Amino acid sequence: MRRKNIHSSFVLVVFIFLLFLLNGGARAYELTARSLGMGGAFSAIADDLEAILYNPASIANTGALGLGVNTGISIYNPEYLKELMDLLEDSDYEDVKDFAGRIEDSAGGSTQLFVGSRISSFGLAYRMKQDFSINPAEDEYYSEKINEGILSYGKQLLDPPFELAALYYGVNLKYMNIERKDYDLTDNLLATAKGNAFSLDLGILAKFTDNLRIAFVVEDALAVVPDLEGEERKYQPTGGEWDYQVIDSSYRFTKYIESKFRLGAALRIPIVDLTLAADLDNFLAGEEEQVLHLGLEKNLLFNALSIRAGKAKGADVDLNTFGLGLNLTGFNLDLALGKNKRGNGEIIGLLSASMDF
Repeated sequence: MRRKNIHSSFVLVVFIFLLFLLNGGARAYELTARSLGMGGAFSAIADDLEAILYNPASIANTGALGLGVNTGISIYNPEYLKELMDLLEDSDYEDVKDFAGRIEDSAGGSTQLFVGSRISSFGLAYRMKQDFSINPAEDEYYSEKINEGILSYGKQLLDPPFELAALYYGVNLKYMNIERKDYDLTDNLLATAKGNAFSLDLGILAKFTDNLRIAFVVEDALAVVPDLEGEERKYQPTGGEWDYQVIDSSYRFTKYIESKFRLGAALRIPIVDLTLAADLDNFLAGEEEQVLHLGLEKNLLFNALSIRAGKAKGADVDLNTFGLGLNLTGFNLDLALGKNKRGNGEIIGLLSASMDF
């Protein structure tokens, strides 16, 4: 018992130190349909495969086996959605140049895919994220794709009677492959670069009771990101076609992955089967860097149906969200929509399906 207490204290000290050391940016919204429906307030709630994305400590607090998939898109200026998706599928320089000449406002968005599995305290997942943006006023266009492999592990540190004040910790080991394209449409330049990176997520979950939880999470702690390497091309029209010449065969792009930390809490009210949650990103930083996430989830029809609503509020985000969940025996289907009233005014839609045993 003494050795276990020393182990627990050491983990807590290291984690708290990282919270004060790592002070990075925040996300406007999160990665799964259930969490988006609750405004991203999810680090203390995640109780299935979503724990891999929100708090790996919760892996140790789930069932024996789980499978899941999540996909979705966010977009601003949705009237250009088809053209943007075509560019992502197959974009040569002429297509990008032509599209930029036909629009007046900036356009862009992101797509994502998550597939994961969990066995006991271990999780394994693949995540794809792709961002794209075109800005005719600046004559710029970029796209960036990150393929990520995630290995998760969670363990219970303290196991008190009836799990009163139970404590869990977890870690994600992440390998990332990054591909990026940057267009300068004024000087007709295209720079492509790719490379690999490694990162670490840390999480702690404290269960004061089955109905009250507190969470601390550090995402992308101690990231190792070498410069992306590639080439830069100069394009010029020749006889109705765009030809290019490689002007820099040792082009390098510096990719920054900022650490993010979060404090979260969740309270379940059994009498009305209602869950309230709140997360605060960058709670040690200045107010301009903080993002507050608030959410609720109400279960109906003997937990067969869940209704969710949420809000995320920060200097660059004012996001309102709504979600629905269908909960069958061992199977869950979730849908969420969101609209950001600030920045570019993104519209977000996510769909998730999972199985738990």
